[in-house]
Amino acid sequence: MNRPRSVWAAVTICVILAATGITRVFVPTSLSVPASTSSSVPASSRPAHTSPTTTGAGQAKPHRPERYKPGQTVVSLTFDDAYENQWLYSVPLLRSHHMTATYYVITINENEARQCCMSYDQLDALQAEGNDIGGHTITHPNLTTSTRAQARHDVCGGRQDLITNGITDPGSFAYPFGAYDAAAEGVVRQCGYTTARVGGGVSRSNTIPGPPYAETIPPGNPYALTTIAPNGSQPIQLPVMKAFVSAAAANGGGWLVITFHDVCHAKAADFTHCMSEYGSVVDTVFGRFLDWLQSAGQPGGAPSGVLVRNVCQVMNCH
Repeated sequence: MNRPRSVWAAVTICVILAATGITRVFVPTSLSVPASTSSSVPASSRPAHTSPTTTGAGQAKPHRPERYKPGQTVVSLTFDDAYENQWLYSVPLLRSHHMTATYYVITINENEARQCCMSYDQLDALQAEGNDIGGHTITHPNLTTSTRAQARHDVCGGRQDLITNGITDPGSFAYPFGAYDAAAEGVVRQCGYTTARVGGGVSRSNTIPGPPYAETIPPGNPYALTTIAPNGSQPIQLPVMKAFVSAAAANGGGWLVITFHDVCHAKAADFTHCMSEYGSVVDTVFGRFLDWLQSAGQPGGAPSGVLVRNVCQVMNCH
């Protein structure tokens, strides 16, 4: 009997799940198997800007973003610069909520063991727990004003630093200062990253949601993921974060990538300085936001169907 390929794929998945004891799984809205066995992704469905090559300091390998139900809202929590206070205050909260995030690393800080930032051991531990560890260059230059040679040194070198120090196949990147152009995109792709986040692009305001309310899945350009930095340079407020998520959910869903920097603790000696930094958030505020996200679809929680996934989970970097 000739069954459609999608039926055989579904049967195979069910057999694997039964054998491994997995009883709960997200099933995509459609399931198909390409005719060719040379790739798991039909060429016609691959996003633009991807090139099939090797990993390491070479061009990015092909990828297929995860599929989600129409209208679903996916939230990605992204942290710039890999500050030590992110380890101290965001990580325990994420662990307790069974969530993961994306951390973008300026590797000179780890290379020189600067006290401001996480160590490679901490970053390795985060990746082992399912977090996404991405690149943010070696020294955080503005890539739009760097020469191509300088950009390649900083972008490729930063990725190689991560690999050398235990991070497996880093796929995510964030442009320093959020600044990018076609030349910067090309360098990031050639250095082996799967995707890159820019600065802004979601809404015209950092406090009042407006169109565009979210990035699309898959994104229009995986090397120019749009984001929102709630409250801009001011400390991030819980009602503002909730408003952006709720607005995305009410306007067709999509992918809301949120940018954070310092995570501040009221009893820490550097609390005042921490709160003066760009895009800081108090740990208790961040915790209440995670509570709200975790309660999606329940009274007092985020809108029904809201999910939290890190960038590489959405983009299927690996």
